[in-house]
Amino acid sequence: MKNKQVNFQTVVLMAGKSTRLMPISYALPKGLISLFNKPAVFNLLTSLINLGCNDVTFVANTSNKSLIEDFAKKAYKNININVVVQQEANGPLTAFSAAKENIYLPTLLLLGDTDCDFNFCHEDFLCDWLGVCKVDPKTSNRWCMAQTDSKGIITKLIDKPETSVDTDLALMGLYFFADPNLLKTALYKDYCKVKGEYQLSSAIDFYAKTRPLKQN
Repeated sequence: MKNKQVNFQTVVLMAGKSTRLMPISYALPKGLISLFNKPAVFNLLTSLINLGCNDVTFVANTSNKSLIEDFAKKAYKNININVVVQQEANGPLTAFSAAKENIYLPTLLLLGDTDCDFNFCHEDFLCDWLGVCKVDPKTSNRWCMAQTDSKGIITKLIDKPETSVDTDLALMGLYFFADPNLLKTALYKDYCKVKGEYQLSSAIDFYAKTRPLKQN
């Protein structure tokens, strides 16, 4: 059965400095670096648009805003495109919050350096979920780790744990929030820094108190 189209929007975080990819990333954000002759983010976004995404907001920094605007306007002419700027480089939650005024539909959050194979269906855009993948537990200090219950509901997020944790599931850069009003409420709240930055997990924890998120 072919996927039905559903109505949702996507926020793409591309404000990071990509220091681990320097010098390549001096000129381009990670999401625009070519993979197989196309910007890394292109195929993933195109697939999402084919599923029903009709609004994309890119979060840029002051240095790469014009590059992202140029790419987006040329690549996606038939949907609504916005580019906003993360004013302070103090974590991914601040980047996501920069797009909060543009959120009005169920929202997929996509980290700009995410590159993965997926086979979403209509039902994936009717409920709340976080994309996860299995990682080597020895590398858990590089990830936000997710603990789940027997039904696949995420019960706890642990940002870059310094000690071993009882899970091998890490967040992979795809997050879907089916309730845009609750999401905006979560993004307007004040949170404390975790490991020197404002982390996505803080807003996700707030959201999940009302609408539990499953693993996907």
